[in-house]
Amino acid sequence: MIERGALEGLRVELVAGTIVEMSPQQEAHVEVIELTRLALASAFGPTHWVRVQSPLQAGEDSKPEPDLAVVEGRPGGADRHPSAAVLVVEVSLSSLDYDRHDKASIYAAAGFADYWVVDVVGRRIVVFRDPAADPAAPHGASYRTISTHLPGDPVRPIALPGAVIDPADCFLSL
Repeated sequence: MIERGALEGLRVELVAGTIVEMSPQQEAHVEVIELTRLALASAFGPTHWVRVQSPLQAGEDSKPEPDLAVVEGRPGGADRHPSAAVLVVEVSLSSLDYDRHDKASIYAAAGFADYWVVDVVGRRIVVFRDPAADPAAPHGASYRTISTHLPGDPVRPIALPGAVIDPADCFLSL
C-alpha cells in the first residue's frame, strides 16, 4: 500500500499487522524530539546513528516508527529497516498511556533491551528494561524493570554506560 501511494500524506505505522494512524505533531513534541536527538548523538558519537521517526523491523508484522532509535553504524548501505537498536525512544505529549503499554509491549516482544519514554508533560524520562514474555501484555511481552528519571537524575544507556543523559537536556525551553 505504501509503495503504491495509498497512504500518501498520512502519518501511519504498522503495528502487529494493523495500520495505525498517528496524531499530528505539536511544536513541543518536535522540539523535544530534536533536543533528545542532539543529546543522544552527542553521547553516542560517530559510531552510532540516531534515526528520527524511521521504521524499525519489530517482528514479522510490526514496523513501528519510534521518535528516535539509536542503531550501530552510519546511514547508508542498508536495503531494509533495521531490526536491532541499542535504544528506542518515544516522545510522549498526548500518547503516554499508549507509549507506556502498547508500544512498550511491541518493543519488549521485539527484544529491544532499552526503551525510553520522554514524557513532555511530566518533564521526565521513564526507562523500560529487561524485556520478557508476558501473556497478559498487549503483544505478549513487557518490561520487568521500569524507572523514572527527573531533571538532575541522569539516565545511562545500557549500550553506553559511561554516557549520561540528563532529562533536563530534553526540555530546555518548555
